[in-house]
Amino acid sequence: MLFVCLSHFASIFLAPWDNPSLSPIVQWSGMLAVDISMIASPTFVSVSGIVVGYLYRCNPQGMPALRRKLIDRGLFLLLVGHGLLAVPSYVQFHRTPGALRFEMITDAIGVAIIIGPSLLMWISARGRIVVGTALLALAWCVSYLWAPHGTFASIMARYAFGFTDELSGFPFIPWLGVYVLATVLGERVGTYARASQPRRGDALFLRVAMISLGIGIAATVARHMVRALTPALMNEHDSLFGFVAASRKFPPGPIYLLLFGGAGMILIAKAFSLSRDDKWAPLTRPLGAIGRASFFVFILQSYVYYIALPALGLPYPQLWPLYYVTSLLFFLAAAALWNAFDGNRFLTIGLWRTVPIVRAMRSRVRTALAAR
Repeated sequence: MLFVCLSHFASIFLAPWDNPSLSPIVQWSGMLAVDISMIASPTFVSVSGIVVGYLYRCNPQGMPALRRKLIDRGLFLLLVGHGLLAVPSYVQFHRTPGALRFEMITDAIGVAIIIGPSLLMWISARGRIVVGTALLALAWCVSYLWAPHGTFASIMARYAFGFTDELSGFPFIPWLGVYVLATVLGERVGTYARASQPRRGDALFLRVAMISLGIGIAATVARHMVRALTPALMNEHDSLFGFVAASRKFPPGPIYLLLFGGAGMILIAKAFSLSRDDKWAPLTRPLGAIGRASFFVFILQSYVYYIALPALGLPYPQLWPLYYVTSLLFFLAAAALWNAFDGNRFLTIGLWRTVPIVRAMRSRVRTALAAR
């Protein structure tokens, strides 16, 4: 959530790519902030999958109830959350269809938490590694090789796989692949936790992080060497080199996921470690408050950064780190208040309260038809 806020704050307040009035150092710091904040998306999705896998292994009896809750929450993200998030986007960019059509990270997570927990319960860890990898490979092949014709095919390609030549948001197929792979990690860490070996879980996260970062860094260095030594080759195969660029976020490319997902794994490992150390409680408790209210804070920061921040017209852009920290303190207070009255209970469409009513109505209709 901190990286999500950093990304949106820097993009709106600094906008270094189209604001020549900023000094070079402020422009550079803004670009650096946006680059660093790219950790947010793969970590956001990975945390969601890891937690579900962890809970499945630590409390398998509670998984059916958790799955029902997540299906309801996923539908809420897609049906209600999308509309709430489209409002600040429209205010900022003044494009109603574009704001509604843009697929947000919460949409991808909504699909993932509807489908992913069922896959976790039905398929083994090895099988989910195959499924997650296959989903990523399918998404990459389709987004680069398929040129859809027709309205329905274009819509399906846009929302499921994404287009490489259009900012179409967060397609759900590749992010579902990331989520499914993350459940495998979470399940393994949960196994270590049940065996009272939590440090082995931390070590697993760090191994995955080091392997991912190593491959990502090596591929990025090789890409830059090719560009420096044979620029003509890079121009001839622009799509291929764009596919392996660290900045390929829409749709997510392999090197982007390896680099920033690997960095996120280090943060996740440290989060697990710090949560067990009481001396870090003054830090972990407020961060945990934001984590528990993550969707509420996600919506709130969109309104603060897209609507309130431009309206304030804050001076001295070189003070942007202070403004950013101040906004985080505001979100922390709001999250604490939200958690105090269990605001997450309102993030529901009441699906499982509605199902008995539907069943009762069907039963009455069948009885009435039989009586006739």
